[in-house]
Amino acid sequence: MKNALTRWATVNTATLLSLLTLVPAANAGPLLPAGTYQLHSLAVGALAPPNYGLRLDELVDVTLGTHDSFTWDFDHPSSNMRLDWNGTDTMHIYGQAYGGVVNPGVAYLSTGIYAPYLGVYNVDFTYNMRVQPVAGDMNGFQDIEVLGGSPANTGTIQLPGGLGTVNLVDFADASGRTIRFGDQGAVFFGVPDIAAWGWLAVVDPNGVVNHRDGHDWLFGASPVPEPTTMSLIGGGLVLLGIQARRRRHQNN
Repeated sequence: MKNALTRWATVNTATLLSLLTLVPAANAGPLLPAGTYQLHSLAVGALAPPNYGLRLDELVDVTLGTHDSFTWDFDHPSSNMRLDWNGTDTMHIYGQAYGGVVNPGVAYLSTGIYAPYLGVYNVDFTYNMRVQPVAGDMNGFQDIEVLGGSPANTGTIQLPGGLGTVNLVDFADASGRTIRFGDQGAVFFGVPDIAAWGWLAVVDPNGVVNHRDGHDWLFGASPVPEPTTMSLIGGGLVLLGIQARRRRHQNN
């Protein structure tokens, strides 16, 4: 993903500079709204298709001496990935993601030794340290950025079929950022919605932290609508009706 961003920057430097002249100051807008976001794959990953929202190369060394690239398609029917943002200092990324070892640009490998690794993985990662707002937004909201250092934010990914659970930690790039979440995705990736990109590291069974260039988030996000007031009222009336019918039935 870093190479992809480098190529983008080389081609689009002039365009980005012209856009940044329109960017409001850091304190010009509020933070990205708190709430739950549905996560999607971005069609810009170096190994896509299939498109993916998470990549963790060599998560498991399936084939000795061969580089095993793992990706997860957040838009697959079996996937349901969410992000909860509390509006101040915590992002929680969680849910189910379908994926496995990928044949780059073709499809997931589904036979032989690769078959057990194709399926639904449970992902759970929390950012609650060094979370801060950052300027550079395009719609009046400040983005969210997490700065690194030593690994601070942690999570897990559970493999399918009882193959085990792998611990994850965040990892900072050369700028010190571990993840950025906001509408800059529209600038960098050409997607209309909110996006995130960031880096992770895998903790091996001996507690050693390993980071590869292919350990990263790369997803789009859409706000999940909250239930409207009328929907809540309607639901309450339905519940009251059910309870009334139960009481009449009991009295009879």
